[in-house]
Amino acid sequence: MKLKITDDEMEFLKQSNYIEREYSDVAMEDSIHAWSFAVKYRHCITRQFIRTIHLELLLNLNPQISGSFREIQVGVQTKEGFREGLHWTKIEDALDELCKITPMTEEDIKDWH
Repeated sequence: MKLKITDDEMEFLKQSNYIEREYSDVAMEDSIHAWSFAVKYRHCITRQFIRTIHLELLLNLNPQISGSFREIQVGVQTKEGFREGLHWTKIEDALDELCKITPMTEEDIKDWH
């Protein structure tokens, strides 16, 4: 399923890919698919929701890691280093609060695919 994506959203996805040094059409197609999924199910942010977005983003680029969480520190870094509040020991730690929202069901996932 693909939702209508605005020009601003397309530019956002393009720039997001560029940040990751991804310039291919395949990367853009995966980004569009992941964005459509995220918009459709934005009301139920869970671990499965995040994993499914990651799966959609990396399905063609790196299937070995698509849909899985990193086991190392993840953060946002500036020239000055990590900024307080912008990194977590593991991404799953940051999801604990978000996962209190209505969970996505298996039916939602099957409906998406």
